[in-house]
Amino acid sequence: MAFFSHYCGYENNGKNRIQLSTDFSQRISLTFPSGSLAGKYYYFCIPAIFKAIVSHGEKQAVAEAHETLQFLENELKVKGSKFFGGDNINLVDISATFIALWVGAAEEALGLELLPRDKFPKIKEWCDNYLNCQAVKDGLPPRELPVGFFKSRFGKA
Repeated sequence: MAFFSHYCGYENNGKNRIQLSTDFSQRISLTFPSGSLAGKYYYFCIPAIFKAIVSHGEKQAVAEAHETLQFLENELKVKGSKFFGGDNINLVDISATFIALWVGAAEEALGLELLPRDKFPKIKEWCDNYLNCQAVKDGLPPRELPVGFFKSRFGKA
């Protein structure tokens, strides 16, 4: 039982049933070690991007987001592949759906440019490849929904 609790983020609920820990940060840290690509994405990219969106593109917040996104850009350049997993979609690609769908929707809704094509050509190419994959298209909501969310939540047209 201690193995599952420590390595898998599970805990005993007192009824001899094992359940997933309710501490989200614990589950993420156990699932994605901070040194891994997915861990860097979850620990550094998402908070920086969200800060840039919430601040309506404040210069310092956007600069921080660009700094954290640079490692993803470099990772794609080094691999020279279509996706983070090579020619096939893997867990990092699925995790980065936030960048492909939600960041693009925030840019459209709020008139921001968080991912300029000239600064992040590989990420933009990855976004295009990922969003044009039929399996991904089938699983994502229509683009109008996240765009509408950002317009209503953050109030800028």
